[in-house]
Amino acid sequence: MKVTVKYFGMSREVVGLREEEVSLTEPSLLKDLLVKIFSTHPALEPMKSTLRAFVNGRWGSDSVELKDKDQVAFIPPVGGG
Repeated sequence: MKVTVKYFGMSREVVGLREEEVSLTEPSLLKDLLVKIFSTHPALEPMKSTLRAFVNGRWGSDSVELKDKDQVAFIPPVGGG
């Protein structure tokens, strides 16, 4: 199966891409995608504890099951005040 991964903010700068298509075996969970993303883009790993993943527009936990053609967005925290 293939999922589209979108990067925002600092994750986009670190990876150097706005989005990419990632192939996974079925069944796969969000945590499986994370392992693949961090191995493909090791510079992203330091952001691991602060990145938030949204699957099809909804916050996703590690145990969310991914489906073919899902969209996963990685959004780092935003500061301000």
